[in-house]
Amino acid sequence: MTGSEAMQRTILVAVKDLLFGSKVQESGKRTGTVLTWAPRFSPLREVARERRPDVLVVDLGEPGVLEELAAIRAELPALTVVGFAGHVNEAAIDGARSIGVSAVYTRGQFSARVDQILTELRGG
Repeated sequence: MTGSEAMQRTILVAVKDLLFGSKVQESGKRTGTVLTWAPRFSPLREVARERRPDVLVVDLGEPGVLEELAAIRAELPALTVVGFAGHVNEAAIDGARSIGVSAVYTRGQFSARVDQILTELRGG
């Protein structure tokens, strides 16, 4: 293990859309970013509690995710949360900002910049 690998932050990805998840996974490979994946049908707050990631990347458009994030933010206030949602989903975008999500992108912005975003998030 190199020094930079030892310093990389733990990034937990919660994306249920398999095609979009594949795009994120490929970006992780291209950028040398190690990603862990939240199980698709497990409550996100339980996964975050168990795994204690440094960063959480989440699809804000999933039903109930804002409530889960609010609970996670209360329990793990130092956690960096990066979310994205479709540009027409203003309620999710505004809701995420109101509960303190660290960075909020439209799905298109996230998709266009995913390599840069993951590189910045991984640290090291």
